[in-house]
Amino acid sequence: MADALITPSASDGTAPPAGRPLLEVSDLTVSFRTDDGAVQAVRGVDFSIEPGKVLAIVGESGSGKSVTAMSILKLLPPSATVEGTITFDGEDLLAAKASRMRQVRGGEIAMIFQDPLTALNPVYKVGHQIIEMIQVHRKISKADARKRAIEMLDLVGIPQPDKRVDQYTHEFSGGMRQRAMIAMALSCDPKLIIADEPTTALDVTVQAQVLEVLVDLAERLNTAVVLITHDLGVVAGMADRITVMYAGRMVEGGTVDDVFDATAHPYTAGLLSSLPRLDGDVDEPLVPIGGQPPSMLNPPSGCSFHPRCKWASEAAGCMSVVPPTVEHLSGHVAACHRADELIAAGLLTRGATGNPGDDTSGQAAARAQAAGTATPVAVTSPREASAASAVPLLQAIDVEKRFLGPRIGVLGLSRSTVKAVSGVSFTLERGETLGVVGESGCGKSTLGRVLMRLLPSTGGQVLLAGDDVADLEKQDKRKFRSRVQMVFQDPYASLNPRMTIGEALAEPFLIHQGKNRAASRAEVSELLRVVGLSPEHAGRYPHEFSGGQRQRVGIARALAVEPELIVLDEPVSALDVSIQAGVVNLLRKLQEERGMAYFFIAHDLSVVRHISDRVAVMYLGKIVEIGTREQIYKEARHPYTRALMSAVPIPDPALERVRQRIILEGDVPSPINPPSGCHFRTRCWKATEICEVEEPELTGDASHSFACHHPVETPVQIGAALPT
Repeated sequence: MADALITPSASDGTAPPAGRPLLEVSDLTVSFRTDDGAVQAVRGVDFSIEPGKVLAIVGESGSGKSVTAMSILKLLPPSATVEGTITFDGEDLLAAKASRMRQVRGGEIAMIFQDPLTALNPVYKVGHQIIEMIQVHRKISKADARKRAIEMLDLVGIPQPDKRVDQYTHEFSGGMRQRAMIAMALSCDPKLIIADEPTTALDVTVQAQVLEVLVDLAERLNTAVVLITHDLGVVAGMADRITVMYAGRMVEGGTVDDVFDATAHPYTAGLLSSLPRLDGDVDEPLVPIGGQPPSMLNPPSGCSFHPRCKWASEAAGCMSVVPPTVEHLSGHVAACHRADELIAAGLLTRGATGNPGDDTSGQAAARAQAAGTATPVAVTSPREASAASAVPLLQAIDVEKRFLGPRIGVLGLSRSTVKAVSGVSFTLERGETLGVVGESGCGKSTLGRVLMRLLPSTGGQVLLAGDDVADLEKQDKRKFRSRVQMVFQDPYASLNPRMTIGEALAEPFLIHQGKNRAASRAEVSELLRVVGLSPEHAGRYPHEFSGGQRQRVGIARALAVEPELIVLDEPVSALDVSIQAGVVNLLRKLQEERGMAYFFIAHDLSVVRHISDRVAVMYLGKIVEIGTREQIYKEARHPYTRALMSAVPIPDPALERVRQRIILEGDVPSPINPPSGCHFRTRCWKATEICEVEEPELTGDASHSFACHHPVETPVQIGAALPT
């Protein structure tokens, strides 16, 4: 780094004296004035962070995490009322003038926003925006600022930074845009970086790269990092301390080891139990937190978590008295009336939490089965379902999908071709779940849309129960739609905002069964009950539901026509971990009861492991490995599969510290001009000369096959060194 290029401003100083925090937040309270009353977003939050340390602020959406971060930089709207103390490097920021805050923002405290596509200006080149940032805070020439911008892009791992500096944001991938945001944040050597959900929508491989950059910067540059996230697994191997927030309050705080190993609050235990793990028990249902976060217009009295807490007690004061923050270990605090009692009884360990009244999570069904009282289901297992018919429910044979790319040549007379899906073959049995994983741009969603006939294939065949779906007559297409349904990634975008939920759910009955809305009311009410919603919700509009509830509505709509196959495109990627657990359990429960097959698209291998019978791994339009769940997660042979699993965080700090991740260099190549030979060779640590000239074919047996010249021979071991 060329520190000589930066001339420190008068306000810049050295790190605070040893033992003094860089940032101290004390009794922070934030409320917003609305027509309906005051929204109490943050209520008495305390935390601190020292130079070179990483503090994670964790909690569900609406817990007050982002509002807390915005308060530090005084970026809240005029309707906000902020009280308390925010001390940065000995200075009270709440008392600072606007001119001083302009110096602090970017110069001393930098922020990485959740969505870099909206945070970066699409009209200007990426380099221009970084250069502008540097020149605002440092008195250097444009040439020196450009040199600094290139150095920052190189520091965060952007390939060919001297060329990328002159590109626009739309020319960057999602991971590169996020790294460009980090480069901008670092450009003026800030003392503190606030990262607000910087990896939420990223692939696990890109997430690993971004987290690696942040940890490295904290260690090498003595930069403090405040990481805001809803996923405790992400911070297990990264954070030094964790603050857990719920309903605007801090409910637990301490070192990462104390919070994970000696959990002292039921909410924290609930978040941990909601997480699917690569090393967890896939036969047990996840344990979501029952209910929904409260409205901050009128938060519950007493402990805000008591309506969702399994152990809430009137005798302990949970319903009427706000619990004090008590220190349980040195530096480890929690706000729970019954913390000591629950810790002594071992009730806050993973899997010991949950809401016994939340039957939608699948826990009630699991308990009934264990007791031998479960209601018989139509199909009890994928194996029995497939035995009922010799013909697979779904069969893809050399499926291809190509799109016309931009025009090429001086006159633009010819056009390039984007090979989105190239020669994909697989089978899917009745009652079975095939998980499809891979990075963004690998062709997962395109393949799902081809199976649904939302996109026409440009080659190969898709057979549904032996019938080629491309040859369906007009009168058969409607029947096909009733047999195959889809659940989209964004449930809000897939629901008509002008229709009530009841109207949206009634549509399939009108289209496929010819019923009127009055006749379909009973079916709509039953669908809502099946997915864990109240029939009273039928009169509400989509914007009146939470993200998890909207996803349940999407599932209900798919179930309306009793399909044989559901294509699920990233159905839980944007949900909080507790809501995600409830949706995953619901899908498993419905499959057990109705015998449907799932084509489950995701980038999170932990979720895929928990729900899938078989797993297909895609890279640049091709399947590079496919096998049973046990084979993929225990005996993966392709280096790309190993890299994907290596990048998945595990909510275990001790394990995360010893894991040696396989950090893939660069991004997925362009499908317009893929590499010769093996498409993965440009990022593979095992690539040799044969990989450059010869494309590997799928080899192996009928249950487990892979396409690699140099397959990994060692079994998968969580925490093992890089495989050879």
